[in-house]
Amino acid sequence: GLDDIIVTNERDPAMMFIQNRQGYTFTNVNTAGSNNWRAVRIVDMNGDGISDLVVTEGYQYNWGGPFPVRIFQGTGKAPYFDLDNPVFKLNVPFPAGDIEVLDVNGDGRKDLYVVQADEASDNYCGNPTPGGPPFSAQKWYNTQGFPPANYVAPLDRAPDILLMGQSEYFT
Repeated sequence: GLDDIIVTNERDPAMMFIQNRQGYTFTNVNTAGSNNWRAVRIVDMNGDGISDLVVTEGYQYNWGGPFPVRIFQGTGKAPYFDLDNPVFKLNVPFPAGDIEVLDVNGDGRKDLYVVQADEASDNYCGNPTPGGPPFSAQKWYNTQGFPPANYVAPLDRAPDILLMGQSEYFT
């Protein structure tokens, strides 16, 4: 399909533009209810062939939280997502500056990896479960600092994640 655009804003509603079939022309989609979004990904999380929306909420304008991660199931027609009814919501203890979708454990299903700002001690990962909820998240690991200098990634078929940064918010 054609690429679409979502512009997030930690203070105001996000802006979503769906590319028209002619290409290079876009339709603006009403995103009421999208305040404080910080990171977004559009991906088919449940395997139904329709893109879903994964979002994290901001930091600067909701300093005290909550810091939810939400999944909105795609409808395939305008307005594309029901922003009032997420199919999944997880409040994480720290702001989530980024979110990635990949197969972390090599089982062929999409995993959601939530990277939280200013903290390397709490990250979340999980994937959809057949016959279960649309997304079954779990606290994935607790890094408690840096790996040892002689650390070697496991020799398996699953992607590995390397987080780099400093303890400051904007790095």
